[in-house]
Amino acid sequence: MKILFFLLISSLIIFSTQARSIIPRPQPLSSLKQDEGNCNYVVIITTSTSSSSAPDDVSLRFGDAYGNDILVPHIDTASLHPGMEHTFVVNGTCVNATVCYLFIYVSGNEGWMPQDVSIVELGGVQLDFPFNAHIPNNTWFGHNNCFPPPPPSPPPPAPAPAPANAASLAVE
Repeated sequence: MKILFFLLISSLIIFSTQARSIIPRPQPLSSLKQDEGNCNYVVIITTSTSSSSAPDDVSLRFGDAYGNDILVPHIDTASLHPGMEHTFVVNGTCVNATVCYLFIYVSGNEGWMPQDVSIVELGGVQLDFPFNAHIPNNTWFGHNNCFPPPPPSPPPPAPAPAPANAASLAVE
């Protein structure tokens, strides 16, 4: 009887260790891949319906508390119209932890107001950064939910010079 009980318990242990979960695990988005130390992130910018026209230049900076920083210079502002959502993929350094800060740099037409900016990480985690405020001109503005704070912001790359013509030359 003891042998039969031992065999029954042993077989239950063996079969239970080989059982697989039937609950599917979350999978990364197919558009988000990781290769050679870089990762893709989906960035979603929703412009407020109260916003004026898009600024001349918009740059983003986001990252984690470990100094992994992704700079997105000169976003195509053509689709940053009031009430519209602009989605694009960014390739940058892989973060070691969840993205915890996001800053926006704006230059040009004042009055542009993003409603929120979302970052979707490799694992499909979406992080939302609400704004609903006018972004000050020529300064990094945003959210820092990290501890410790990230390193200081670098200035955005200089915009490409416009072609010179007689009408655009000014004398000071």
